Amino acid sequence: MIVLRKPHDRDAEPLAGAGDHLAVADTMISLPSPFRVPDARAWIAATRTSPTLDGYVIAANPGGAVIGAAELRDIEREHRTAEASFWLTPSVWGRGCASAALNELTRIAFEAHGLNRVYAYHMARNPASGRVMAKCGFQFEGRLRQRVWKSGRTEDAMLWARLAVDPPPAAPS
Repeated sequence: MIVLRKPHDRDAEPLAGAGDHLAVADTMISLPSPFRVPDARAWIAATRTSPTLDGYVIAANPGGAVIGAAELRDIEREHRTAEASFWLTPSVWGRGCASAALNELTRIAFEAHGLNRVYAYHMARNPASGRVMAKCGFQFEGRLRQRVWKSGRTEDAMLWARLAVDPPPAAPS
């Protein structure tokens, strides 16, 4: 079971430890590499001050270790939309944590923020993220050619979205 919770200052070191992996940053559109404690502190501070960002740490359970982060960013209240973004430390990949985090983040978007549309991107070379989005009820909307500049080259990004009126994803079996 994972939990999304608001980050605390004391989360900076474990958050940096969870995210400072080339395997994580390599396919994340906006996570820097290296991801150090000052980067984690800056992100935590932004979650408190930005009107267009609602960020959470992902914990392994209510009192558990920090295993990643999730956020709604570019929240547009006028149009009731936001981008969902999430990442997890490699040691928990393949265990359903990403789907659980995205489902919870989407619930927050619709229920707490009253949004109508949540969209998310993944790099074309990271189809595992697309599978997570599909599992969470997101619909594929298209390929954005050369949308991302990463490590000195352009990359295509895949765009997915879920609407508040879309049926909920199927329960895990």
